[in-house]
Amino acid sequence: AQTESSSASSVLVDDITRLWKANLSEEFITKYFAHSDLARDLTPGDIVLLRNAGVPETLITSITLGRSGARR
Repeated sequence: AQTESSSASSVLVDDITRLWKANLSEEFITKYFAHSDLARDLTPGDIVLLRNAGVPETLITSITLGRSGARR
């Protein structure tokens, strides 16, 4: 199960990076991942990869915490 989780978070990191590099807004990306269970599974290593790809901390925080406030 650890391998599945690692590969799922790797896909998530790739998806977030791809959307960010396509110049989509933080708001759009946050909403896109708001209902994703995968966002909760970001590891510290995933977060470092996102930062190294230029994804801002505010977006990473919104994605990882956004799920709790997604159902309003």
